[in-house]
Amino acid sequence: MAVLSVVQQKKKQALAEKRQAIAKSKAIVDESERILECAAELALDFPTMVLLNKRYVDALSLLQKHQDEKSVANKFAQAKETLIQLEQRKVTLPTQMRLSDDDKQIVKMVQALKRLKAVVNFEHNKSNLSQEVFGLIAQSIDQKQRRINIESSLTRAASSMVIQQWGSARHLLNNVSVQIPVLYSGEDKEYAAHIDQRYNQLRAQLEQSMPDIEIEIDERDGELEQLFNKRKW
Repeated sequence: MAVLSVVQQKKKQALAEKRQAIAKSKAIVDESERILECAAELALDFPTMVLLNKRYVDALSLLQKHQDEKSVANKFAQAKETLIQLEQRKVTLPTQMRLSDDDKQIVKMVQALKRLKAVVNFEHNKSNLSQEVFGLIAQSIDQKQRRINIESSLTRAASSMVIQQWGSARHLLNNVSVQIPVLYSGEDKEYAAHIDQRYNQLRAQLEQSMPDIEIEIDERDGELEQLFNKRKW
């Protein structure tokens, strides 16, 4: 009975480890797919794409050992072929990030970058990335996050002015103004100048409306003060 009990415990342990391995692989596959879904729009470079696809292939390979499913086998074959092409640089990758007009897609891009940052930190901590490559990828992620923040702020500021939400527009433009010097300190001076020009145009439009706003506020404050004084005992 003692021998049988030990065998049963080992089987349970093996089954638990298998389930854990499957769950972990599925999580990595899902995470990788969510990031890769936005890869073209984010214009991820070769080192980043190789890192993501290698991680994706490894997870699918492990999942394939435990799950005999055609869908997993097909994904593995396609992912492996993609990885080979990336490693040999036989594919052309986008070089310019494309920011969608769809807020939901922007949220997906932001979430993809957050997931990517976590993956890069994890792989670096496991010594799977050199310090140089880690630094370059981390810097690229920060730049992309900043660009999304700036460009979406400019778009939202313009929309706010259309519906005369001047306070929101001013807040969004102030958010952009503090980041423009950071852009100029980077390598892409042309992009920094482009954003600076867009910012100045929107700022000028806002300031043209500000005197009217201030007059309305002054008149409203004056009326309130008179009303308050009338009610004094």
